[in-house]
Parts: sequence; structure tokens; C-alpha cells
Amino acid sequence: MKINRKTKIVCFSFLFLSLILFVSVLEALPVAEIVDSEFDSAIANKMSDARVFSSTISIINNTTVVFEKGYGEQTELDLVFPLYSINKGLIGVAALQLIEQGLIDINTDINDYLPYV
Repeated sequence: MKINRKTKIVCFSFLFLSLILFVSVLEALPVAEIVDSEFDSAIANKMSDARVFSSTISIINNTTVVFEKGYGEQTELDLVFPLYSINKGLIGVAALQLIEQGLIDINTDINDYLPYV
């Protein structure tokens, strides 16, 4: 059975968003307790199920990168993966979290926070 590109993107998006939720729930734990061989196996299994050949995962706490690793065929950390339209959803979720935390105001022009370059 051949899986089309859109299905792959949806599956990877689900994996990515699940990882974000996983990390946010467990943010009180040190990264060493979260990221272990079981974590690596789970990522590899999800990638295999979704037929995603390469991926990079980063865990960032505030402004510090606490974990980053490449998985699959291309593991270079500086490799650029096209995100297509998923970035709109990610920015939306991030903006809602910042609004909940009182760090940004929903009535302020977005260009004040993300200036057009």
C-alpha cells in the first residue's frame, strides 16, 4: 500500500504535535529522564509507521536547547526540512499559549511581535 505525501505530512504533524505535548507535560523532569533509548525507539517506530524517512527533533527550554537529534536517513542537524502549511498551526498554538501566559496581547498587531523581514 502506497501512502501519499499528504498522509505522510499529516502523520508527521501528529507525531510532532504529540512530542510537543509530551514535553510540555513532562517539562518538570530532566531531559535525561525523558530522552532515552525507549524514546529513540518510539520515535523510530512512529517514523516507520508514517513512512517518514528523516526527521530532526529539538527540545528547547526557554532559550536553551536541551536536546536535539536527527533520526532516520539524514541525521544532520543543519538540514532544512520544508514544513509546508504546518507552520501556520504551530504558530497558532504557540500564540495561544503565549496569550494564556499573558506574554502577548491578542489585540496587538502581530507585526509588533513578528516583524516582516
